[in-house]
Amino acid sequence: MSQGADLSNGLLVLIKIEWSVRGGSLRNIDSARVSIPTTLKYDDSKNCYVYRARLEETEQYWRGWSEGWEGVRIQNSLI
Repeated sequence: MSQGADLSNGLLVLIKIEWSVRGGSLRNIDSARVSIPTTLKYDDSKNCYVYRARLEETEQYWRGWSEGWEGVRIQNSLI
């Protein structure tokens, strides 16, 4: 892997960290810096990072979890 590839792949990891925090899947940038890189692995054949989990194989477990939530407001009873 060339130095340029190292830089672009490192940038990709940083983008995924930022995306996870801005998108709301993680709230803390420090925890994202720890947890997001562990979800990725470098694929030499593709010359880039890919997710460790094959998301298409797990779809049956997550596909419908948010269906029917349109317009539903969840309130926190502790506030």
